Amino acid sequence: MEIWKEEVKYIEDTPIRIILDDEISVLRGKLPPHWHNEIEIDLVLQGSVYYIVNGANYHVAKDEIIIIDSSVIHSGRCSDGSTVEETHAEVMTVQINKDVFRYANYKIPSFQVFLSKQHNTKLRSIMAQIKDIYEKKAEYYELLLNSEVLRLCYCLLTNHSIRDEKPEGAKHTTREMKQAIQYVEDHCSEKLNLGDVASFIHYNPSYFSRRFHQFTGFTFNEYLNRCRIDAASKMLLETEKTISEIAFECGFPSVSSFITFFKRQHQVTPEKYRKGFSHEKVKK
Repeated sequence: MEIWKEEVKYIEDTPIRIILDDEISVLRGKLPPHWHNEIEIDLVLQGSVYYIVNGANYHVAKDEIIIIDSSVIHSGRCSDGSTVEETHAEVMTVQINKDVFRYANYKIPSFQVFLSKQHNTKLRSIMAQIKDIYEKKAEYYELLLNSEVLRLCYCLLTNHSIRDEKPEGAKHTTREMKQAIQYVEDHCSEKLNLGDVASFIHYNPSYFSRRFHQFTGFTFNEYLNRCRIDAASKMLLETEKTISEIAFECGFPSVSSFITFFKRQHQVTPEKYRKGFSHEKVKK
């Protein structure tokens, strides 16, 4: 995949990043499994989204919120449907530097993951205010954002925190899944199978297969092939290597299997993908 550990870039002079659907529409299709150090709050503005957070499934509809703790594996996809309207979701995302919570001399807590509309009124109101400030970008708007971030953190701590520590077993599983996926990304161009990765993190293969799918939303082979296709996509645009050369260098057993998986992910052949982007560069 292109990103595993996401490096979040904050708005200048603030401890947050704000993502609105008109800026980045990662939820059209699948948002690949990833993690980051920041605490993330996602408010669904339109449509609905299926999330997997630390192996648990959530269906988040309009005006509902999902909270993702620091370093937690998560992924998402839009709802199934036959029209663009049915499969499109608009989501507001706020990612917060977890160190903000230290201002209150408070040990960084865990949070409730899913908040229904009737239980997130205060938090949703603050999110709306943050969205308004961010979109208007008036002079010194960063100061206003910082004040709203503190309100948001206070609301999280007083209304949605879970004081209990996470079970030690859950921490280990999360860490091991991260190690496994990083291993897949680092070695995806090699002859790699589920047993190799399970052995790397000292898991039984069948147990690893179940946990991998639970945490990522992908089967092992689906994830492996997506990693390979992402690497191949980059090579198509940045090198002049032939389709055959790229297929074998990225770990595919044959050119035909490479083309099949590539079309499944990008809806075009590798050749058309390369020509299409080359045409866009020429136009610019």
